Amino acid sequence: MAIAEFLTAGEMILLRKGYPGFFEKLSQVSLRGDSFREIFDILGDRILCADSDSWIEQRKTAHMCFKSMEFRKWVNETSLKEVGDYLLPLLTQAARKGCTVDLQDVFLRFTFNTTMNAVFGRDLKYLTSESPNTVAQGIDEAQEALTYRVLMPTLIWKLQRWLNVGAEKKLAKAREIAERFIEKCISVVRDDFLRGVEKYSLLTTYMKLSKTGDKFLRDTTLNVLVAGRETTASTITWFIWLTSRNPRVEEKIIEELRLVVSEKKVAERDEGGVEEKKQPWVFHPNDLRGLVYLHAACCETLRLYPSIPVTRRVVMKNDVLPDGSSVGSGMQILVSYYSLGRMPWLWGEDCLEFKPERWINEDGTPNQEKVSKLFAFSISPRTCIGKDLALTQMKLVTATLLFNFHVQVAEGQSGSIRTAINLLG
Repeated sequence: MAIAEFLTAGEMILLRKGYPGFFEKLSQVSLRGDSFREIFDILGDRILCADSDSWIEQRKTAHMCFKSMEFRKWVNETSLKEVGDYLLPLLTQAARKGCTVDLQDVFLRFTFNTTMNAVFGRDLKYLTSESPNTVAQGIDEAQEALTYRVLMPTLIWKLQRWLNVGAEKKLAKAREIAERFIEKCISVVRDDFLRGVEKYSLLTTYMKLSKTGDKFLRDTTLNVLVAGRETTASTITWFIWLTSRNPRVEEKIIEELRLVVSEKKVAERDEGGVEEKKQPWVFHPNDLRGLVYLHAACCETLRLYPSIPVTRRVVMKNDVLPDGSSVGSGMQILVSYYSLGRMPWLWGEDCLEFKPERWINEDGTPNQEKVSKLFAFSISPRTCIGKDLALTQMKLVTATLLFNFHVQVAEGQSGSIRTAINLLG
């Protein structure tokens, strides 16, 4: 598949157009690199920053945890509980009062809760709490400071770090808050684990694998919190934004959901159960698994607004790229997934339109050729381990919202992209 053309600018290569085998070659010749780890030192040497043998080992362990049926069942159950017990009542109350709701903030609170549940097995009830969440705020401030590091010359931010001023002062404070909170959570989970208290979480899974060092657990959980919170929340926000701007798409999704509800009601009657009027309706993740149009709409959202629009790699050895360009050790390669999702030669002249149909074959089945061009979750071998869980959570929230509410964007609001750590994956 042709997907890359390169522009060389000093010691940097920018992805612009396309040649076969680019991503395969990229995985062979490039790494995160020392400069990446230096900028994102708050994440330690865990999976988001690791390379080579260290990354391979961590990937195997994480894959074992994330792909286990026990973990997937736990995440689905906690996400379902979060939607039914907190998200729906919150939005139902707002709808009855006719209030304007900042959905992006709601989704960030939701994904923070579900991620905390998955990692620590703890429900912080942040979605319904009126008090500020200092940890979430700390992570936000850390992301802003790290973005500053990416954009500023190394000498500038290192000087600020030495003087403890500006963005570096904020980063130091945010790091202290996050690490103190995480260490406290780890202590509670470890005490329960050693006492034989059975409470499932990602942390207890790592402990069962003898991964018990404080620094390892702290850095690993921080990596998961950073990777799983804002990425999913931003994608859900864009999904709601796009469907509110495209009523035809919204109606087709609702039609698909009505069929699910109808089939479940028929099944309940056939089983002799008493049919109850359920308003609002809460979907189970299993109900949404086979919905082709909903899945297509999710893919289309990720194409137009990938949660990681840009990724960066550092060349580890002299080599030649698929277009014949020579790259030297230490050269940086930037890949814009945002641009790749908007290229006419890949997606057609209507590439700027929100059109889920492009992901569906004429016979109504998913178009696997198009799916192979979805770069939002990165490309093998660094494909996001949490991809399936993120999609499941995205479908659960968006299906529940669209089926039970009609979302209207407040007057004067416009969609815009905020620069953050996720921009550089």
